[in-house]
Amino acid sequence: MLYEYLKLNYLPNEPIFVSDIDLPVTNGNLRRMFKVLCDSGKIERFDKGVYYIPKQSRLKGGVPLGTDAVVRAKNNTPDLDILFSLAELFKMFGDTTRIRIMCALFENELCVCDIAEVLGMGQSAVSHQLRLLRTANLVKVRRDGKSSFYSLDDEHIQKIYELGLDHILEKRKGT
Repeated sequence: MLYEYLKLNYLPNEPIFVSDIDLPVTNGNLRRMFKVLCDSGKIERFDKGVYYIPKQSRLKGGVPLGTDAVVRAKNNTPDLDILFSLAELFKMFGDTTRIRIMCALFENELCVCDIAEVLGMGQSAVSHQLRLLRTANLVKVRRDGKSSFYSLDDEHIQKIYELGLDHILEKRKGT
C-alpha cells in the first residue's frame, strides 16, 4: 500500500518526508512500513525521516549504475541543519538593498546616516536592513559613545559577493 502511494506521488530521487505522508495509518505503523521498504531495497533512507525511491532504470549486476556516485554525494552533503543555515545566508544576498549596504562597507566602517546617504535611502529603512544583516552575522557594530559604526563581519562576506559577481559577469560575457 505505501510503496504504491509513493510511486504515484513521488519521482525517483525526490525527497520523501515521512511527516508529509497522508495515509490512514498510525505513525508507528508508518515507520515500520518505511523500514520494511528500506530493507527490501525499494526505497532508501537519506536522513532521519527523509527517504527516496532510487532510480533503478539502468542496472549493472542488479545494482544501479550511479550507486557509487550516490553514496559519494550523500557522504559529501552536509547535514540538513547546516544546509538550512547556508540557505539562510544566501537569502541575505537575495535583496538588492542589503547587497548595496555590504558594498558600501567594503572599504570602511560607516554609521547609519552615512550608509543612508550612499544609498539614497531613509535611515529607518537602512537600520532595518542592518538589523537583518547583523542577525545573520554578516555585519557587526562598533559603538563609540552615542554613535554606532557598521562593518562587514569578516572577509568571507566580500569573497562571497565577489564570487557571485564574477559568476554573473562571466555569464553575461557568454564565456
